[in-house]
Amino acid sequence: MSRNELTPKPKRFAVELMQARTLKEAAERTGISLSTAKRDKADPLVQRYVAELSHELLDTLAMRLRQLGARAADVLEQAMAEGDSWPVKLRAADTILGRLVQVTELFTLEERVSELEQQAMRKE
Repeated sequence: MSRNELTPKPKRFAVELMQARTLKEAAERTGISLSTAKRDKADPLVQRYVAELSHELLDTLAMRLRQLGARAADVLEQAMAEGDSWPVKLRAADTILGRLVQVTELFTLEERVSELEQQAMRKE
């Protein structure tokens, strides 16, 4: 494995690591031994790739939540205008809006931490 780039097998292991319930399961799915899986999991390049995959997944989920958030707001608006009792729809709308707020806060925090890390690296 190059020190600057992952080969296909560790990349596949990283993907499996994201999806599997256990390290052993990820190793089996990738076709590597458990000891290789442990070594790969500790590799900073694999860890960085897993973090990138996680970020991409969060970006995708956040986009879907934003889309659902607009629809949830429409449901709330309709329920308020019509005065009907829609407990299930309102609960779903409330849940979606709550998650949207959480994801927004998470991204804001992530951006702030990333900026602080970059500032710290420039000072070193």
